[in-house]
Amino acid sequence: CTCGDDIGRADDRWRKLIGRRGWSPRGAFSVIMPNTYVCMKGFDVDSPGLEASKLAAMPARVAGIIGAMKRGFSGSDVTRGSYSWLKTAVVYPFFKYTCMSPRPFGASDACISCGLCSRECPMENITMKDGRPVWGDRCALCLRCYHRCPVSAIAYGKETDGKGHYRPECEKR
Repeated sequence: CTCGDDIGRADDRWRKLIGRRGWSPRGAFSVIMPNTYVCMKGFDVDSPGLEASKLAAMPARVAGIIGAMKRGFSGSDVTRGSYSWLKTAVVYPFFKYTCMSPRPFGASDACISCGLCSRECPMENITMKDGRPVWGDRCALCLRCYHRCPVSAIAYGKETDGKGHYRPECEKR
Protein backbone atom coordinates (compact mmCIF):
# COMPACT_ATOMS: atom_id res chain seq x y z
CA CYS A 1 0.00 0.00 0.00
CA THR A 2 1.00 3.61 -0.31
CA CYS A 3 1.11 5.96 2.64
CA GLY A 4 2.23 9.43 3.59
CA ASP A 5 4.34 8.32 6.54
CA ASP A 6 3.26 4.91 7.85
CA ILE A 7 0.52 2.29 7.53
CA GLY A 8 -0.16 1.34 11.13
CA ARG A 9 -1.26 -2.30 11.06
CA ALA A 10 -3.03 -2.11 7.68
CA ASP A 11 -1.08 -5.16 6.50
CA ASP A 12 -2.58 -7.25 9.32
CA ARG A 13 -6.09 -6.09 8.41
CA TRP A 14 -5.40 -6.83 4.74
CA ARG A 15 -4.22 -10.37 5.56
CA LYS A 16 -7.39 -11.02 7.56
CA LEU A 17 -9.63 -9.72 4.77
CA ILE A 18 -7.83 -11.79 2.15
CA GLY A 19 -7.91 -14.85 4.41
CA ARG A 20 -11.68 -14.53 4.88
CA ARG A 21 -12.07 -14.94 1.13
CA GLY A 22 -10.10 -18.16 1.28
CA TRP A 23 -7.06 -16.71 -0.41
CA SER A 24 -3.50 -17.08 0.82
CA PRO A 25 -1.96 -13.66 1.33
CA ARG A 26 1.71 -13.39 0.47
CA GLY A 27 3.96 -10.37 0.83
CA ALA A 28 2.74 -7.02 2.10
CA PHE A 29 4.66 -3.86 1.28
CA SER A 30 4.36 -0.14 1.84
CA VAL A 31 5.64 2.72 -0.28
CA ILE A 32 5.99 6.12 1.35
CA MET A 33 4.64 8.88 -0.88
CA PRO A 34 4.03 12.61 -0.36
CA ASN A 35 1.30 13.41 2.16
CA THR A 36 -1.90 14.52 0.46
CA TYR A 37 -4.45 14.19 3.28
CA VAL A 38 -5.51 17.64 4.50
CA CYS A 39 -9.00 17.08 5.91
CA MET A 40 -8.17 17.05 9.62
CA LYS A 41 -6.47 19.44 12.00
CA GLY A 42 -2.75 18.78 12.10
CA PHE A 43 -2.61 17.24 8.61
CA ASP A 44 -1.13 19.08 5.62
CA VAL A 45 0.94 18.39 2.52
CA ASP A 46 4.68 17.88 2.96
CA SER A 47 7.22 20.64 2.58
CA PRO A 48 8.76 20.77 -0.92
CA GLY A 49 12.01 19.28 0.40
CA LEU A 50 10.32 16.34 2.14
CA GLU A 51 8.09 15.76 -0.89
CA ALA A 52 11.16 15.64 -3.17
CA SER A 53 12.93 13.26 -0.79
CA LYS A 54 9.98 10.86 -0.70
CA LEU A 55 9.62 10.92 -4.49
CA ALA A 56 13.35 10.36 -4.98
CA ALA A 57 13.26 7.25 -2.75
CA MET A 58 10.18 5.77 -4.42
CA PRO A 59 11.70 4.17 -7.58
CA ALA A 60 14.28 2.19 -5.59
CA ARG A 61 11.59 1.10 -3.13
CA VAL A 62 9.31 -0.10 -5.93
CA ALA A 63 12.23 -1.93 -7.60
CA GLY A 64 12.98 -3.62 -4.27
CA ILE A 65 9.36 -4.70 -3.93
CA ILE A 66 9.37 -6.14 -7.45
CA GLY A 67 12.51 -8.11 -6.63
CA ALA A 68 11.02 -9.41 -3.38
CA MET A 69 7.86 -10.48 -5.18
CA LYS A 70 9.87 -12.33 -7.83
CA ARG A 71 11.70 -14.16 -5.04
CA GLY A 72 8.39 -15.16 -3.45
CA PHE A 73 8.71 -13.02 -0.31
CA SER A 74 5.84 -13.84 2.04
CA GLY A 75 6.29 -11.54 5.04
CA SER A 76 5.63 -7.89 5.71
CA ASP A 77 8.03 -5.19 4.59
CA VAL A 78 6.12 -2.14 5.75
CA THR A 79 6.57 1.08 7.68
CA ARG A 80 4.20 0.70 10.63
CA GLY A 81 5.17 3.84 12.53
CA SER A 82 4.73 4.52 16.22
CA TYR A 83 1.59 3.43 18.07
CA SER A 84 0.62 1.27 15.09
CA TRP A 85 -1.91 -0.83 16.99
CA LEU A 86 -3.60 2.26 18.42
CA LYS A 87 -3.76 3.95 15.01
CA THR A 88 -5.32 0.90 13.39
CA ALA A 89 -7.64 -0.33 16.14
CA VAL A 90 -8.82 2.99 17.60
CA VAL A 91 -7.94 5.99 15.44
CA TYR A 92 -8.85 4.51 12.04
CA PRO A 93 -12.38 3.35 13.01
CA PHE A 94 -13.05 6.79 14.50
CA PHE A 95 -11.59 8.43 11.40
CA LYS A 96 -13.64 6.23 9.07
CA TYR A 97 -16.84 7.02 10.96
CA THR A 98 -16.33 10.76 11.36
CA CYS A 99 -14.03 11.92 8.55
CA MET A 100 -15.00 9.99 5.42
CA SER A 101 -18.10 11.90 4.36
CA PRO A 102 -18.28 13.99 1.18
CA ARG A 103 -20.75 16.38 2.87
CA PRO A 104 -18.16 19.01 3.91
CA PHE A 105 -16.93 19.47 0.32
CA GLY A 106 -17.82 22.71 -1.37
CA ALA A 107 -16.54 25.31 -3.80
CA SER A 108 -15.91 28.95 -2.95
CA ASP A 109 -16.85 31.94 -5.09
CA ALA A 110 -13.40 31.58 -6.67
CA CYS A 111 -14.78 28.60 -8.66
CA ILE A 112 -14.46 29.26 -12.41
CA SER A 113 -16.90 26.47 -13.39
CA CYS A 114 -14.24 24.66 -15.43
CA GLY A 115 -15.61 21.22 -14.47
CA LEU A 116 -12.15 19.70 -13.97
CA CYS A 117 -13.20 18.30 -10.59
CA SER A 118 -16.16 16.53 -12.18
CA ARG A 119 -14.21 15.19 -15.17
CA GLU A 120 -11.33 13.84 -13.08
CA CYS A 121 -13.23 12.33 -10.15
CA PRO A 122 -12.35 8.60 -10.24
CA MET A 123 -15.68 7.73 -8.60
CA GLU A 124 -17.72 9.92 -10.99
CA ASN A 125 -19.14 11.42 -7.81
CA ILE A 126 -19.05 15.11 -8.74
CA THR A 127 -21.63 16.63 -11.05
CA MET A 128 -21.88 20.22 -12.22
CA LYS A 129 -25.15 21.98 -11.43
CA ASP A 130 -25.58 25.58 -12.54
CA GLY A 131 -21.83 25.76 -13.11
CA ARG A 132 -20.97 24.58 -9.59
CA PRO A 133 -19.65 21.21 -8.39
CA VAL A 134 -22.02 19.03 -6.37
CA TRP A 135 -20.72 15.98 -4.49
CA GLY A 136 -22.71 12.77 -4.36
CA ASP A 137 -22.38 9.99 -1.79
CA ARG A 138 -19.83 7.74 -3.53
CA CYS A 139 -16.74 9.76 -2.55
CA ALA A 140 -13.51 7.83 -1.90
CA LEU A 141 -12.01 10.97 -0.29
CA CYS A 142 -9.02 10.74 -2.62
CA LEU A 143 -8.93 14.57 -2.65
CA ARG A 144 -8.14 14.75 -6.34
CA CYS A 145 -10.76 17.47 -6.74
CA TYR A 146 -9.16 19.54 -3.98
CA HIS A 147 -5.58 19.16 -5.17
CA ARG A 148 -6.30 19.58 -8.92
CA CYS A 149 -8.58 22.62 -8.77
CA PRO A 150 -6.68 25.24 -10.81
CA VAL A 151 -7.90 28.11 -8.61
CA SER A 152 -7.94 26.30 -5.23
CA ALA A 153 -11.69 26.88 -4.92
CA ILE A 154 -12.53 23.49 -3.40
CA ALA A 155 -12.58 23.11 0.36
CA TYR A 156 -13.46 20.40 2.85
CA GLY A 157 -15.42 22.54 5.27
CA LYS A 158 -13.05 24.71 7.30
CA GLU A 159 -10.55 21.86 7.70
CA THR A 160 -8.63 22.78 4.55
CA ASP A 161 -8.39 26.52 5.25
CA GLY A 162 -4.80 27.66 4.78
CA LYS A 163 -3.53 24.22 3.80
CA GLY A 164 -1.39 23.31 0.83
CA HIS A 165 -2.15 21.48 -2.38
CA TYR A 166 -0.24 18.58 -3.90
CA ARG A 167 0.42 19.41 -7.54
CA PRO A 168 3.38 17.45 -8.89
CA GLU A 169 4.80 18.53 -12.24
CA CYS A 170 3.88 15.19 -13.82
CA GLU A 171 0.19 15.92 -13.18
CA LYS A 172 0.03 19.37 -14.76
CA ARG A 173 -1.78 19.44 -18.06
